[in-house]
Amino acid sequence: MSNSILIRNRALSSEQIADMDAEMFHTYAVIASLADENGQCTLPQQTLASYMGVTRETANRRIQRLLTYRWRGEPLIVKDKIDYVNVYTLLT
Repeated sequence: MSNSILIRNRALSSEQIADMDAEMFHTYAVIASLADENGQCTLPQQTLASYMGVTRETANRRIQRLLTYRWRGEPLIVKDKIDYVNVYTLLT
C-alpha cells in the first residue's frame, strides 16, 4: 500500500508527489488548500501568487505548467473560464 498526502480532501499518492517537482507540488498544494468543497478555486492569480510568495507572472507560469502535467495520462487540474473568472478544478 502506498503512502499519500491529503490536502482539502484531495489525495495525492507518494508516487504522484515523487513524479512532480517541488515547485509543481507547491502550486498544487496552494490551489488545493484554497479550493472549495467541490475542488474548485476561483481566486485571482494575484491572490494565488501572494499565497505562493511569488509574482503574478510567476504564478501564471507555474499554474500553466501544472495544467499541462499528466499523471498516467490524466490531468490533476483543469481550468475553465466562467464570466471572466478563472476556475481551477482539482480532478484528484
